[in-house]
Amino acid sequence: MKILLTGATGFVGRNVLLRLLKQGTYEHIYCAVRSVDKLKAQLSEEGFETLPPQLIPLEAAAPKWEFKEIEVDHVLHSAGVIAASNRNDYFETNVGGTIRLVNRVKARRVLILSSMAAAGPCVKGQVARTENSFDVPVTWYGQSKLEMEKRLAAECSGLNYLCLRPPIILGPRDTMELALFKLVRQPFHLKPGFLKKYYSFIGVHDLIDAIFCALGSKQEWSGLSRRSFFVTHGEPITDRQWIRAVAQVSGQKGVILPVPQPCLRLLSFVVDSVPALRSAVPSMTRDRAKDLWPARWVASSEMFEKNFSWKAKQSLQDVLTSAYKWYLKKGIL
Repeated sequence: MKILLTGATGFVGRNVLLRLLKQGTYEHIYCAVRSVDKLKAQLSEEGFETLPPQLIPLEAAAPKWEFKEIEVDHVLHSAGVIAASNRNDYFETNVGGTIRLVNRVKARRVLILSSMAAAGPCVKGQVARTENSFDVPVTWYGQSKLEMEKRLAAECSGLNYLCLRPPIILGPRDTMELALFKLVRQPFHLKPGFLKKYYSFIGVHDLIDAIFCALGSKQEWSGLSRRSFFVTHGEPITDRQWIRAVAQVSGQKGVILPVPQPCLRLLSFVVDSVPALRSAVPSMTRDRAKDLWPARWVASSEMFEKNFSWKAKQSLQDVLTSAYKWYLKKGIL
Protein backbone atom coordinates (compact mmCIF):
# COMPACT_ATOMS: atom_id res chain seq x y z
CA MET A 1 0.00 0.00 0.00
CA LYS A 2 1.04 3.60 -0.62
CA ILE A 3 0.20 6.80 1.29
CA LEU A 4 0.84 10.50 0.72
CA LEU A 5 1.35 12.54 3.88
CA THR A 6 1.45 16.34 3.99
CA GLY A 7 2.56 18.37 7.00
CA ALA A 8 5.11 15.75 8.06
CA THR A 9 7.30 18.37 9.77
CA GLY A 10 4.40 19.84 11.76
CA PHE A 11 3.03 18.74 15.14
CA VAL A 12 0.44 16.18 14.03
CA GLY A 13 2.31 15.17 10.87
CA ARG A 14 5.53 14.34 12.77
CA ASN A 15 3.66 12.03 15.09
CA VAL A 16 1.79 10.45 12.17
CA LEU A 17 5.02 9.80 10.28
CA LEU A 18 6.60 8.07 13.28
CA ARG A 19 3.51 5.87 13.60
CA LEU A 20 3.67 5.02 9.88
CA LEU A 21 7.33 4.05 10.13
CA LYS A 22 6.69 1.96 13.23
CA GLN A 23 3.65 0.12 11.87
CA GLY A 24 5.11 -0.71 8.47
CA THR A 25 1.64 -0.92 6.90
CA TYR A 26 2.63 1.11 3.84
CA GLU A 27 5.44 0.03 1.53
CA HIS A 28 5.77 3.57 0.18
CA ILE A 29 5.29 6.75 2.26
CA TYR A 30 5.35 9.90 0.14
CA CYS A 31 6.02 13.01 2.26
CA ALA A 32 5.32 16.37 0.67
CA VAL A 33 7.42 18.86 2.65
CA ARG A 34 8.72 22.38 2.18
CA SER A 35 12.22 21.36 3.29
CA VAL A 36 13.68 17.87 2.95
CA ASP A 37 16.60 18.95 5.14
CA LYS A 38 14.18 19.82 7.96
CA LEU A 39 12.52 16.43 7.58
CA LYS A 40 15.92 14.69 7.79
CA ALA A 41 16.88 16.74 10.87
CA GLN A 42 13.67 15.88 12.68
CA LEU A 43 14.00 12.18 11.88
CA SER A 44 17.60 12.32 13.10
CA GLU A 45 16.29 13.57 16.45
CA GLU A 46 14.06 10.50 16.55
CA GLY A 47 16.99 8.12 16.02
CA PHE A 48 16.95 7.73 12.21
CA GLU A 49 20.50 8.26 10.93
CA THR A 50 19.32 8.05 7.32
CA LEU A 51 15.96 8.28 5.62
CA PRO A 52 14.07 4.97 5.92
CA PRO A 53 13.89 3.19 2.53
CA GLN A 54 10.07 3.32 2.36
CA LEU A 55 10.06 7.10 2.84
CA ILE A 56 9.96 9.14 -0.38
CA PRO A 57 10.30 12.92 0.20
CA LEU A 58 8.63 15.28 -2.25
CA GLU A 59 9.91 18.85 -2.04
CA ALA A 60 6.59 20.64 -2.43
CA ALA A 61 4.39 22.80 -0.26
CA ALA A 62 1.03 24.54 -0.11
CA PRO A 63 -0.60 26.24 -1.82
CA LYS A 64 0.89 25.12 -5.19
CA TRP A 65 1.94 21.52 -4.44
CA GLU A 66 4.23 21.36 -7.45
CA PHE A 67 5.01 17.67 -7.76
CA LYS A 68 4.24 15.13 -10.46
CA GLU A 69 0.85 13.47 -10.25
CA ILE A 70 1.03 10.28 -8.23
CA GLU A 71 -1.29 7.39 -7.49
CA VAL A 72 -1.62 6.14 -3.92
CA ASP A 73 -4.05 4.19 -1.78
CA HIS A 74 -4.49 6.88 0.85
CA VAL A 75 -3.84 10.59 1.33
CA LEU A 76 -3.54 12.19 4.76
CA HIS A 77 -3.56 15.97 4.41
CA SER A 78 -2.46 17.56 7.68
CA ALA A 79 -0.63 20.59 6.30
CA GLY A 80 -2.15 24.05 6.61
CA VAL A 81 -1.78 27.58 7.91
CA ILE A 82 -2.79 28.05 11.55
CA ALA A 83 -1.37 31.55 12.06
CA ALA A 84 -1.16 34.27 9.39
CA SER A 85 -1.20 38.05 9.28
CA ASN A 86 -4.11 38.34 6.85
CA ARG A 87 -7.26 36.54 5.78
CA ASN A 88 -6.05 35.84 2.24
CA ASP A 89 -3.10 33.73 3.44
CA TYR A 90 -5.45 31.39 5.31
CA PHE A 91 -7.78 30.98 2.35
CA GLU A 92 -5.06 30.62 -0.28
CA THR A 93 -3.42 27.74 1.61
CA ASN A 94 -6.21 26.05 3.54
CA VAL A 95 -8.82 26.31 0.78
CA GLY A 96 -7.10 26.76 -2.57
CA GLY A 97 -4.11 24.63 -1.59
CA THR A 98 -6.31 21.74 -0.46
CA ILE A 99 -8.34 21.76 -3.68
CA ARG A 100 -5.14 21.82 -5.77
CA LEU A 101 -3.67 18.95 -3.78
CA VAL A 102 -6.63 16.58 -4.12
CA ASN A 103 -6.79 17.31 -7.85
CA ARG A 104 -3.13 16.29 -8.28
CA VAL A 105 -3.37 12.92 -6.57
CA LYS A 106 -5.25 9.76 -7.48
CA ALA A 107 -6.26 7.96 -4.29
CA ARG A 108 -8.84 5.51 -3.00
CA ARG A 109 -9.33 7.54 0.18
CA VAL A 110 -8.40 11.09 1.15
CA LEU A 111 -8.53 12.12 4.80
CA ILE A 112 -8.21 15.83 5.53
CA LEU A 113 -7.63 17.46 8.89
CA SER A 114 -10.06 20.30 9.38
CA SER A 115 -10.68 21.83 12.81
CA MET A 116 -13.36 22.51 15.40
CA ALA A 117 -12.61 26.15 14.55
CA ALA A 118 -14.66 25.57 11.37
CA ALA A 119 -17.72 25.08 13.58
CA GLY A 120 -16.96 27.78 16.12
CA PRO A 121 -17.73 27.82 19.86
CA CYS A 122 -20.97 26.72 21.48
CA VAL A 123 -23.80 29.19 21.16
CA LYS A 124 -25.83 30.31 24.18
CA GLY A 125 -27.45 27.37 25.94
CA GLN A 126 -25.59 24.75 23.90
CA VAL A 127 -23.82 22.01 25.88
CA ALA A 128 -21.77 20.62 22.98
CA ARG A 129 -21.51 21.11 19.25
CA THR A 130 -22.51 18.23 17.00
CA GLU A 131 -22.33 17.67 13.27
CA ASN A 132 -25.91 18.95 13.01
CA SER A 133 -25.13 22.31 14.64
CA PHE A 134 -25.04 25.48 12.55
CA ASP A 135 -21.42 26.52 11.89
CA VAL A 136 -20.35 29.94 13.21
CA PRO A 137 -16.53 30.24 12.92
CA VAL A 138 -15.13 33.29 14.68
CA THR A 139 -11.63 33.54 13.16
CA TRP A 140 -10.15 33.68 9.67
CA TYR A 141 -8.58 30.29 10.35
CA GLY A 142 -11.96 28.77 11.21
CA GLN A 143 -13.62 30.46 8.24
CA SER A 144 -10.97 29.08 5.90
CA LYS A 145 -11.45 25.54 7.22
CA LEU A 146 -15.22 25.78 6.79
CA GLU A 147 -14.83 27.15 3.27
CA MET A 148 -12.44 24.29 2.51
CA GLU A 149 -15.11 21.78 3.56
CA LYS A 150 -17.73 23.57 1.46
CA ARG A 151 -15.49 23.67 -1.62
CA LEU A 152 -14.72 19.96 -1.28
CA ALA A 153 -18.43 19.17 -1.11
CA ALA A 154 -19.23 21.38 -4.11
CA GLU A 155 -16.28 20.62 -6.40
CA CYS A 156 -15.04 17.17 -5.38
CA SER A 157 -18.25 15.17 -5.00
CA GLY A 158 -16.65 12.21 -6.77
CA LEU A 159 -13.70 12.17 -4.36
CA ASN A 160 -13.81 9.57 -1.59
CA TYR A 161 -12.83 11.99 1.17
CA LEU A 162 -13.43 12.58 4.87
CA CYS A 163 -12.71 15.62 7.07
CA LEU A 164 -11.95 15.35 10.79
CA ARG A 165 -12.58 18.30 13.11
CA PRO A 166 -10.35 17.94 16.18
CA PRO A 167 -10.48 20.55 18.97
CA ILE A 168 -7.31 21.45 20.93
CA ILE A 169 -4.69 18.78 20.17
CA LEU A 170 -2.20 17.99 22.94
CA GLY A 171 0.86 15.77 23.20
CA PRO A 172 4.56 15.40 22.37
CA ARG A 173 6.12 17.56 19.64
CA ASP A 174 3.54 20.31 20.18
CA THR A 175 5.44 23.60 20.33
CA MET A 176 2.30 25.71 20.91
CA GLU A 177 1.69 24.19 24.36
CA LEU A 178 5.23 25.12 25.41
CA ALA A 179 4.09 28.65 26.31
CA LEU A 180 1.73 27.31 29.01
CA PHE A 181 4.45 25.11 30.50
CA LYS A 182 6.67 28.19 30.74
CA LEU A 183 3.83 30.26 32.18
CA VAL A 184 3.28 27.95 35.18
CA ARG A 185 6.90 28.45 36.22
CA GLN A 186 5.88 31.92 37.37
CA PRO A 187 4.22 32.58 40.78
CA PHE A 188 1.00 33.70 39.07
CA HIS A 189 -0.65 31.50 36.45
CA LEU A 190 -2.57 33.81 34.15
CA LYS A 191 -5.92 32.78 32.70
CA PRO A 192 -8.12 34.72 30.25
CA GLY A 193 -11.20 36.30 31.85
CA PHE A 194 -12.98 35.75 35.16
CA LEU A 195 -15.62 33.28 33.92
CA LYS A 196 -14.92 29.54 33.91
CA LYS A 197 -14.24 28.37 30.36
CA TYR A 198 -14.78 24.86 29.00
CA TYR A 199 -12.82 23.12 26.26
CA SER A 200 -12.82 19.84 24.39
CA PHE A 201 -9.41 18.34 23.72
CA ILE A 202 -7.83 15.29 22.14
CA GLY A 203 -4.45 13.64 22.59
CA VAL A 204 -2.40 13.48 19.41
CA HIS A 205 -2.13 9.69 19.58
CA ASP A 206 -5.90 9.36 19.97
CA LEU A 207 -6.27 11.57 16.90
CA ILE A 208 -3.86 9.34 14.96
CA ASP A 209 -5.86 6.29 16.07
CA ALA A 210 -9.01 7.99 14.72
CA ILE A 211 -7.24 8.76 11.42
CA PHE A 212 -6.11 5.18 10.81
CA CYS A 213 -9.37 3.78 12.12
CA ALA A 214 -11.16 5.76 9.39
CA LEU A 215 -8.63 4.98 6.66
CA GLY A 216 -8.71 1.26 7.44
CA SER A 217 -12.43 0.90 8.03
CA LYS A 218 -14.73 -1.18 5.84
CA GLN A 219 -17.29 1.61 6.13
CA GLU A 220 -17.93 3.14 2.71
CA TRP A 221 -17.43 6.89 3.06
CA SER A 222 -19.64 7.55 0.05
CA GLY A 223 -22.58 6.15 1.99
CA LEU A 224 -22.14 8.47 4.98
CA SER A 225 -24.69 11.23 5.49
CA ARG A 226 -21.86 13.63 6.40
CA ARG A 227 -18.20 13.97 5.42
CA SER A 228 -17.03 16.06 8.42
CA PHE A 229 -16.79 14.64 11.94
CA PHE A 230 -15.71 15.90 15.35
CA VAL A 231 -13.11 13.74 17.12
CA THR A 232 -12.66 14.59 20.79
CA HIS A 233 -12.09 13.18 24.24
CA GLY A 234 -15.42 12.50 25.90
CA GLU A 235 -14.83 14.74 28.93
CA PRO A 236 -14.33 18.48 28.44
CA ILE A 237 -11.95 20.36 30.72
CA THR A 238 -12.05 23.83 32.29
CA ASP A 239 -9.34 26.42 31.85
CA ARG A 240 -8.46 26.10 35.54
CA GLN A 241 -8.19 22.29 35.30
CA TRP A 242 -5.91 22.69 32.30
CA ILE A 243 -3.59 25.16 34.02
CA ARG A 244 -3.48 23.14 37.25
CA ALA A 245 -2.73 19.93 35.33
CA VAL A 246 0.17 21.57 33.48
CA ALA A 247 1.54 22.87 36.79
CA GLN A 248 1.19 19.47 38.46
CA VAL A 249 2.85 17.57 35.62
CA SER A 250 5.81 19.97 35.64
CA GLY A 251 6.08 20.09 39.46
CA GLN A 252 5.17 23.75 39.76
CA LYS A 253 2.97 25.65 42.21
CA GLY A 254 1.32 29.02 41.90
CA VAL A 255 -1.86 31.04 42.07
CA ILE A 256 -4.25 31.26 39.12
CA LEU A 257 -4.78 34.93 38.30
CA PRO A 258 -7.65 35.87 35.94
CA VAL A 259 -6.80 38.62 33.46
CA PRO A 260 -9.74 40.87 32.44
CA GLN A 261 -10.65 40.28 28.81
CA PRO A 262 -10.48 44.03 27.97
CA CYS A 263 -6.79 43.88 28.93
CA LEU A 264 -6.28 40.91 26.63
CA ARG A 265 -8.05 42.71 23.80
CA LEU A 266 -5.66 45.63 24.25
CA LEU A 267 -2.72 43.22 24.27
CA SER A 268 -3.93 41.60 21.04
CA PHE A 269 -4.05 45.05 19.41
CA VAL A 270 -0.44 45.68 20.48
CA VAL A 271 0.69 42.26 19.24
CA ASP A 272 -0.99 42.87 15.89
CA SER A 273 0.76 46.23 15.55
CA VAL A 274 4.30 44.89 16.06
CA PRO A 275 5.57 42.37 13.46
CA ALA A 276 8.10 40.87 15.90
CA LEU A 277 5.35 40.19 18.45
CA ARG A 278 3.07 38.72 15.78
CA SER A 279 5.79 36.17 14.99
CA ALA A 280 6.54 35.46 18.65
CA VAL A 281 2.93 35.02 19.87
CA PRO A 282 0.74 34.37 16.79
CA SER A 283 -2.11 33.11 19.01
CA MET A 284 -2.50 36.62 20.46
CA THR A 285 -3.18 38.54 17.25
CA ARG A 286 -6.54 40.31 17.16
CA ASP A 287 -8.03 37.62 14.92
CA ARG A 288 -6.69 34.50 16.68
CA ALA A 289 -7.41 36.01 20.12
CA LYS A 290 -11.12 35.77 19.25
CA ASP A 291 -10.79 32.11 20.25
CA LEU A 292 -10.22 33.28 23.83
CA TRP A 293 -13.44 35.23 24.33
CA PRO A 294 -16.12 32.44 24.19
CA ALA A 295 -16.81 30.51 27.39
CA ARG A 296 -17.44 27.12 25.78
CA TRP A 297 -15.52 25.29 23.06
CA VAL A 298 -17.04 21.83 23.48
CA ALA A 299 -17.97 19.25 20.84
CA SER A 300 -19.30 15.70 20.81
CA SER A 301 -17.67 12.97 18.72
CA GLU A 302 -20.54 10.53 19.25
CA MET A 303 -21.32 10.35 15.52
CA PHE A 304 -17.73 9.44 14.57
CA GLU A 305 -17.53 6.94 17.44
CA LYS A 306 -20.67 5.14 16.21
CA ASN A 307 -19.62 5.08 12.58
CA PHE A 308 -16.02 3.98 13.11
CA SER A 309 -16.03 2.17 16.50
CA TRP A 310 -13.43 4.53 17.94
CA LYS A 311 -13.06 6.04 21.40
CA ALA A 312 -10.49 8.48 22.79
CA LYS A 313 -8.39 6.91 25.56
CA GLN A 314 -5.74 9.45 26.56
CA SER A 315 -6.55 11.50 29.66
CA LEU A 316 -5.46 15.11 30.11
CA GLN A 317 -2.77 13.91 32.51
CA ASP A 318 -1.50 11.40 29.94
CA VAL A 319 -1.10 13.90 27.11
CA LEU A 320 0.44 16.63 29.26
CA THR A 321 2.91 14.19 30.79
CA SER A 322 4.03 12.96 27.37
CA ALA A 323 4.38 16.55 26.15
CA TYR A 324 6.40 17.54 29.23
CA LYS A 325 8.76 14.57 28.84
CA TRP A 326 9.34 15.51 25.21
CA TYR A 327 10.15 19.14 26.13
CA LEU A 328 12.70 17.90 28.67
CA LYS A 329 14.22 15.44 26.21
CA LYS A 330 14.41 18.18 23.60
CA GLY A 331 16.03 20.55 26.11
CA ILE A 332 13.55 23.38 25.57
CA LEU A 333 12.25 23.54 29.13
